[in-house]
Parts: sequence; structure tokens; C-alpha cells
Amino acid sequence: MSPTTPNGCVNEEKARWYIQSESSKGEGKGWAYTYSGINSSPWDPDATWRVYDDEEWQVLDQGTVAPYPSSITFSGLKRDKLNGTYNIAEEKVNDKVCYVNDNEFGKMLCWNDDSGIWMIQSASNKGDSTCNAKTTKGPSSTPWMVADCEWKEWAPGDDEWEWVEHQPLEDTVCE
Repeated sequence: MSPTTPNGCVNEEKARWYIQSESSKGEGKGWAYTYSGINSSPWDPDATWRVYDDEEWQVLDQGTVAPYPSSITFSGLKRDKLNGTYNIAEEKVNDKVCYVNDNEFGKMLCWNDDSGIWMIQSASNKGDSTCNAKTTKGPSSTPWMVADCEWKEWAPGDDEWEWVEHQPLEDTVCE
């Protein structure tokens, strides 16, 4: 990848997502950035962006950025009931889009504001800190950025239940 190929990266110090060159990856500079906070995903249609037009910074209208994927399919989790296709739900949880698994277990993929991570959880626990699996890198990690998303899953181990790490779930499909 050349140094001028755009990348999307988070700068946690400035609490912004940036579109930037490979050589500036993770730094607080780039051609465009969110300025509505770190918990505002760049895929959120309500995110506010500023873009440099070679002369000055311009504010983009909300809703001009591509939305979240409509579905996410997991097949790499240890517990089968957590795998399957999660379809975007009509409701939001913690002001973010959430997903519902299409299998009979009805698990949900929801954002947790307190932890700043995504969690697979029961509908009765949606949005709180009780979960079956969770992303581990904080707000910079989203389930649809497969290469950068690491998971921990609460699963049976050799003698007892334990948190199992997945680096990342390579078979994840987003549409």
C-alpha cells in the first residue's frame, strides 16, 4: 500500500476517527475526521465529519457517510449458538444500531456505552455489561472491521468456563 492510500483509523487521544495516509496511521491528522466523539462510529449516519478540500475544512451534512452493514455473519465462535447471521434491528441500543441473530437463541450484538465495546448478549441484557462474547480493543474495534477486531468469548474450557480469545474471527462476513 502506498503512503497516500487512504485508511480509516481512530486516534484515541483526540477521540476522533480519521481518513489518513498509511504513514499517518493512528496519528491525529488526515484528510477527514469525525468530531462528534470517539463513541461516534464513522459508519453511524449521525456522525459529524470535517473534510479538507485543499483550501479549508468543510463540515459534511449528517447522513453522507455509508451506513452500518445490514448483516454480520459469525462462524468462528466456539459456542454454536453465538454463531450465525445477525441482522440489523429496527431499534437502537445505547443510541447505536444493534443486530439480532436469526437463529432460535435470539442473541443480540449491541454496543455497551460503559465499556466502549460491542457485545453478543441475550435480549434481556441488551446494552448492559452481561455478555457471551465481546470485542476487546475498545471503540476503535468494530465487528465489521474483521482484520482489526479481536474477541473474547465466555466458553467451556478444560475444567471450567473461561474467557477464550479469538484473533480475529476470520470467517466473519458483512453485507
